[in-house]
Amino acid sequence: MPDAVVRRIRFSIIWIIPILSVLIAGFLVWRSFASNGPEITVVFDTADGMTSGQTQLKNKAVVLGTVQNISLTEDLRHVKVRIRMNSGTNDMLTDRARFWVVRPRINGASITGLETLMSGAYIAFDPGLEGVDIGKTKHMTTFQGLEAPPGVRSDQPGRTYTLVAPSIGSIGQGAPVFFRDVDVGEVLGYTMPPGGRGPILIQVFIREPYDRYLRTDTRFWNVSGVQVGFGAGGLKVQLQSLQALFSGGVAFGLPRDEDGSSTASEAPADTVFKLYDSKEDADSAGYHERVPLATYVTSSVKGLTAGSQVTMFGIQIGSVTSVKLDLDQKAGHPRVRIGMQIQPERVLDAKDIKHGALTDMFKTLVANGLRASTDSASFLTGETMISLNFVKNPPPPQPAWKAKRWLFPVRLGA
Repeated sequence: MPDAVVRRIRFSIIWIIPILSVLIAGFLVWRSFASNGPEITVVFDTADGMTSGQTQLKNKAVVLGTVQNISLTEDLRHVKVRIRMNSGTNDMLTDRARFWVVRPRINGASITGLETLMSGAYIAFDPGLEGVDIGKTKHMTTFQGLEAPPGVRSDQPGRTYTLVAPSIGSIGQGAPVFFRDVDVGEVLGYTMPPGGRGPILIQVFIREPYDRYLRTDTRFWNVSGVQVGFGAGGLKVQLQSLQALFSGGVAFGLPRDEDGSSTASEAPADTVFKLYDSKEDADSAGYHERVPLATYVTSSVKGLTAGSQVTMFGIQIGSVTSVKLDLDQKAGHPRVRIGMQIQPERVLDAKDIKHGALTDMFKTLVANGLRASTDSASFLTGETMISLNFVKNPPPPQPAWKAKRWLFPVRLGA
């Protein structure tokens, strides 16, 4: 029996190349799957500026995903953007997440998104998990994108408050909020009342640490545009800032405290404040003592409106509350009824004011010849005001209380 011949199998070096190719390809496939995260869908109104395979999803300039496909929704009214997320992003995809497209935008005096002129638009991503228990959130893969950037990111420290006003004027989203001429926040947006009736709710955000300055007695007022008025010192022109001129603005302050101190408690988030038309209106709201007056005139009151000044020796001590035509059947001729309110705190300290003493003081002043008359506040605008001045040898009228107001005697010939 012949001996078995053992042949040695020689490994050809030529097989190393295909084997290495297979190993490298397998590694690349594994790394591709390992680096990819979940796939999500974000719905927008338009795909303007987005391109499949190029547009990226970012959070704080860090790329977290790439757009894979863009298509129309079934109703053809929106677009669906399919995005492949990177690995490690699965925990961020909750019902708190927000998405919006960053592109150049002009809002009032501010311009944002200029960096996209060279790099192209991208999708911004805010996980919204700052201070939130992840266990109480819901994992999602389909989201509704925002058509405009949110006013503030979830990780921005600060508080949100609500202002109520009959109208918003020129205040728009992104308008600044000022405290002592310092930009400390911005307007997030507004909500119309149901049915269009009632006040408008304006949401504002105050950044930290300025949010700690807000107290329960803080007052907000509108600083939009240029405010022109006439006071005891003559013509007053006030412009808060160039940005407020174009986009509107809001300011707040502590009532009648020159040093900025306040004894009121700190205002928690979501506190509701009234928005006044001007700083003067906001200051006037802090005057608690008010003496209601009324007077009748038979001359022209052109230029006199609610809010016009009531002055004494050129110093404002109150304001006009109403101007109405009154048909006096007893006198047989029409006349104008002017409602006023005197605010003693404009010239006196609150601690020195006693309500009973105000009535006695009012009677004494009238007995000594104090009379009301209409006067021109500005020859330029035709604005009219009420002046209280003393006259010589006046007839001795007796002040009367009518319709919850003191009837104030008018100067003859006024």
